[in-house]
Parts: sequence; structure tokens; C-alpha cells
Amino acid sequence: MVVNRERQKSQALISDDAQKPIFDRQQFEDNTMSDRTLQQEILLLFLAQIQDVRKKLNEGPVSMEESRFLGHTLRGSAAAVGATDFVLIAENWENLALEGQSLQAALDKSEISFRKTISHYLA
Repeated sequence: MVVNRERQKSQALISDDAQKPIFDRQQFEDNTMSDRTLQQEILLLFLAQIQDVRKKLNEGPVSMEESRFLGHTLRGSAAAVGATDFVLIAENWENLALEGQSLQAALDKSEISFRKTISHYLA
């Protein structure tokens, strides 16, 4: 019962788009000293990491330890680029509040929004 309540709470946090930005531009600008080349490189690496995580999840079952490691790694990278939505997803995932289809759905939704938000950096 407690686990289900925690999952519902986590899903509500992820779905609540009005409460948080997808991307903290100021943090990203500060972290990269507004260097456009560096920004593009970092964002492309982060997007590639999302794909790597997705690939590992699609390859089949992963152990609890590996799942937590993937969540932890994604959380750190997301925090570094200011991808606030991914930080929340990864925190919930790392704490095992998200799994399976809800994790995939959360990743899909956030990746689409994040790509739209950062598109001018990659142009």
C-alpha cells in the first residue's frame, strides 16, 4: 500500500508540468560560460546518454543494482545540464518509485519537451 502511494506521488510530480521548468537555462549558461560550442557538445552527449539508457532498458531485464546505477547516472548528468525534469524522473527511478512502462513514458514525455526547449542550442 505504501509503495503504491509513493508511486502515485512520484507520477504526480512527473506529470505536473506547470510546477517546474523542463530546462534551467540560466544554470546551463553559467555552467558552460555561455560557450556555444561547449553547450552543443554537452547537450548532444546528454541526449546520447538518454538513448544509451533507453537501449539498456529495452535490451531486457536489468538488476535492481544496475537500474539504480542508471537512474543515478542520468540524475547526475541531468543536473549538470539543468534538465530539471530528468532530475526528478531519475531521482524517483533511483529510489525505485518508477519502473517499467511508467519509466519509459516519463522518459519519452520529458525527452520530447527537452528537445523542443533546447533546439536553439543545437541549431
